[in-house]
Amino acid sequence: MRRNRKARKQYFVDKPFQLGFIKKISVLAIVFVAVSLIVFAVVYHLYGGVAVSGIDPLYDASTSTVEKLARQATVFDLLWPVLGVTLCVILLVTFLYGMVLSHRMAGPLYRMRLDLQQLLIGTPRPDRSLRANDEFKNLYEEMNKVKGRHRALVASLHRAVNALDADNPQKARKELVSVLFPNDDASRDA
Repeated sequence: MRRNRKARKQYFVDKPFQLGFIKKISVLAIVFVAVSLIVFAVVYHLYGGVAVSGIDPLYDASTSTVEKLARQATVFDLLWPVLGVTLCVILLVTFLYGMVLSHRMAGPLYRMRLDLQQLLIGTPRPDRSLRANDEFKNLYEEMNKVKGRHRALVASLHRAVNALDADNPQKARKELVSVLFPNDDASRDA
């Protein structure tokens, strides 16, 4: 049964893991913001009083020119709103990227945790594959192999029990040896 692709995604499937991952990425973004603010403060300290347009009071020393210079926007006045918006966008994009990236990691980990819980109680879930962009695909393939091996062991044990019930000890021994020594052909023949 296939899930509807337009169904609402649950982005937080393993909240502690995902929030920890997002915190780490957010710290990186905050470091970027702090460095940007420090650079901005140094630039302002060195060049903050520089006027943007070129009114030269030497050629026009009237009071209106001096008043215009006093009201004129500096580089700091022009860049501050741009810097603020840019930093907010950086934080937002970093958070969203962290959420999507952590979802690609947390989904497979959540699925593996469920698989291990089911395996622990003796009823392994069916083998499944991960989504195209998910992480940990190799690990999940190994998990599917473990589940397959578990199913084979349980089936061999069932056959051994059935052979003992049918009073066929040779067949039961062969099944038990195959469970205990899966790659040892010599001990199977004994």
